[in-house]
Amino acid sequence: MAGQQVQMVPGTGPEPKMKVYYEGTDTILNGYLLCSNTDYTADAKTLGMLSVAAIVAATPARERYTRVEKPKIGNVHRFVGAVVGLGEAGRKGPCELDVAWPANAMADLYTDASCTIDTTVLFLQVGSYLAGASGVRRIGLAANTIDRSSTSGLVLAWLEPPDQLVAGTGGQEINSSTTFTAAIWDYFPVAEMRRNPNLGTFIEYDPTFKIDSQIPERAEYTGSHNTVAETHVAATTMAAIERNLVLSQDASAADNDGVSVQFPGPVVISGGKPWAFEVDFDVATVTDTDINTFIGLHEAATLANGIPFQDDAAYATASDLIGFDIKASDGNSLDVIYKAGGDTVVTYQAGAGVPTAAAAITVAMHYNGTTIQPYVDGTAKTVISEDDIADITTDTFPAGVTAYLTAAVKADSGVADGDDLSIRAFRVIQMA
Repeated sequence: MAGQQVQMVPGTGPEPKMKVYYEGTDTILNGYLLCSNTDYTADAKTLGMLSVAAIVAATPARERYTRVEKPKIGNVHRFVGAVVGLGEAGRKGPCELDVAWPANAMADLYTDASCTIDTTVLFLQVGSYLAGASGVRRIGLAANTIDRSSTSGLVLAWLEPPDQLVAGTGGQEINSSTTFTAAIWDYFPVAEMRRNPNLGTFIEYDPTFKIDSQIPERAEYTGSHNTVAETHVAATTMAAIERNLVLSQDASAADNDGVSVQFPGPVVISGGKPWAFEVDFDVATVTDTDINTFIGLHEAATLANGIPFQDDAAYATASDLIGFDIKASDGNSLDVIYKAGGDTVVTYQAGAGVPTAAAAITVAMHYNGTTIQPYVDGTAKTVISEDDIADITTDTFPAGVTAYLTAAVKADSGVADGDDLSIRAFRVIQMA
């Protein structure tokens, strides 16, 4: 297909079509969704080049558009359309195909969703040819009512042009923040959730994306020597302006007081739909006689001095939680932890990160429906496996718990050191 022009071809349906070349070996069915091979390279011998970068740069752009493959992280920003014109048996690749072009057209989409006419929004899903009820990008709206949740099949749908998203910016809209980790957020329809928060839980605060954005409402607890305050940091450029939420542990008394905040927006930790959270923060000091710090998901609770920490620096007996902590006795280690009910906290990965005083660090987790992948500063850490999540007897995982994004600090017994936890930005999501 080298040098072939994109052409519109007539068909029996109302949708505009174009010809593409599928490079994979799967059997392709009508309604399958395909994306451009954005890193397609021509044969090196033909071009007389050895450098892969040079080959990519020299390959005609139209080849990367019309060479198509299964949706994946590297190509979901280049949705081409839905396959049309095949018989029931489909066609095995590699092969030439016709696809309905996403241009406010109507076409049959292959889906695994229960669809209701003019109600069910359909999404492109990473690693799947099928349209889903959730996914990375909105691509259509059901145009008939049919339940495909138990047996996948076709649904008539309005096929829409996808949102103009930029690869590598965490599924965010053009000119938006790059604070968050693309390897997480490219799995979620962030732009669609911004427009329609009724699709599930979605809370976002990031002043680099929107300078005048407000820190969301929250539940909070402060002891007699603690405060929660929004602080504004002056800067010489707009991009450097910060508005932080600061949880402050006062050094005036060794009274074991704690301070905690919890943001509205339920997340079912396991057994539900995929979720993610990411928090950009810093701690004012880093010592081994400091305060206890927690950032993550914690069960819904009436916040109090024992949530989530007790006076002896241990986690409160009844707390169900998963996230990251900095222990008072080991202030230069950021650990991945989880805990179920009255069971002992599990330090799943000690030293997943190293905090530096007053320096920004990001922590995140992504549950894909099977495993949980922790991240520190955008780097993947030890995955929490399906077996770990299912093991609620020895590893005491908080399975099925409904939790909320939570941050807390608390002094250990007899420790008077004060410290500040400054939350710079955060995001949490789970589709309904």
